[in-house]
Order: sequence, then C-alpha cells, then structure tokens
Amino acid sequence: MSKILIIGGNRFVGKEIAKKLYDTGHEVTVLNRSGTKPFSECNVIRMNRKDLTKKLVSQEIIIDMCAYNTNQVKSLLKSLKGHKLKQYIIISSIASEYPFFGEYGKNKAEIETFLRFETNIPWVILRPTYIIGKNDPHKRLDYFLDCIKNGKSIVVDKLGSEKISFVFVEDVAQVIYKVISRKIINKTYNVCNDDQVSIVEFIDLIFKIIGKKTGIRHTRKDGAIFIQEVNLIFQKKILMEF
Repeated sequence: MSKILIIGGNRFVGKEIAKKLYDTGHEVTVLNRSGTKPFSECNVIRMNRKDLTKKLVSQEIIIDMCAYNTNQVKSLLKSLKGHKLKQYIIISSIASEYPFFGEYGKNKAEIETFLRFETNIPWVILRPTYIIGKNDPHKRLDYFLDCIKNGKSIVVDKLGSEKISFVFVEDVAQVIYKVISRKIINKTYNVCNDDQVSIVEFIDLIFKIIGKKTGIRHTRKDGAIFIQEVNLIFQKKILMEF
C-alpha cells in the first residue's frame, strides 16, 4: 500500500483515479480548493496549490492533475524538499507535441522539459488525448448532442479532416494504476488508442446513432488560430474550476 496524493482529484478523471487506487488498497488523499471528497472514504486537504506546505511530506506518490506551468511544479517540489518521493506522475497533454495548441501546449512542453532535464525526482509523464466519459464537466460530447437536439449548426474547424483520438476516463485510471503497481519511473506515455477519427467522421457517426441530423458550419479561420482560441477557452475553464 502506498500513500498517494492527487492534486485536483475531486471529480471526473481525478475522481475515477482516486476510487481506482483506493479500491486496490492504497491510502488516497486529494488536494483541492473546495475541500470536497470524490468519495466518502477519501482523505482531503483543502488548499490552493499555490499555498502548498511541508504537510505533504508524508506522501509517497503524487499525481498532479492540474499543473499548467513550470512555476507550479517548482513550488510543489520545493514543499517536498528533503523527502524521498517514489513517483511524481504528472498529467500532461498530447498538446505538448503540437505548436498549434498555443500557450497551453507550450506550457505543458516546458513542464516536461523541466522534469526531464532539471530535476532528479522519479517522474512519469502521461499525455492523454481527448478524455471522455460520464460526468465530464468539459462536455466534450455534449456540444454535438446539444446542437443536434436543438437543431443548431455544428461549427467545425475548416474541413474538419484532422484526425483525433478519444480515450475513456476509466482507461486513464487503469493506466495510472499500472504505472504505480509496476513502479515505473522516468518514462513518458501517450495515453490514447489505435483508432483515429476526424471530426466530420465523428459527427456522422453521432448522426447515425441518434437517427437525426443538423447542419454543419465550417469556420473560415485558419485552423491553427481556431484551435488556439478553443484551447484558451478550455484552459481558462479548467483553471477556474480547480
């Protein structure tokens, strides 16, 4: 059994990970600003991550769900000074590989570089693609469903031919469980699946399943600019929610 701290683990992905690790015998603590628990048996620390203190030194494994810049990671590691950490698992993003994701992807890439070359901690970098599942607060799928239900056009970036990959929240939790149980360190993994689908193919699949169609409106903006704008909105939403 390990003592595990999940930063930002009170809902969706964090909640699924916390429950999975608790059910497999680990002692789980979550840290978030609201002080809410993902489930009743879970320990909780009510704190903003910028106020991290040495009270965290008893944690053997840390899963960081919401580090958005290098300074946040540095502050966390400073609070752990003098303590031997077994694993620091950071949830990065596939966006770190692509410059068209703008500042969000750039910041994630900088965190990865910092961990690899400027620290001596046992890090693990996980890069999920588009995470979907029940109770997704970001409503990645709900947008399409709401448009179809209300007869509104679905806005698609240019041709919508870029391929994307979805991964279920339960699978992300399973990956983290395996990383911990196998004591993996100093590795980077893209968390995805072998199936890729374009946005227009995905929309067509939804049409077929629901048995109802709506219009599709293609934006005239440059694809990179459009993705950056969407990504910034998404990033701000996450920061406000933590």
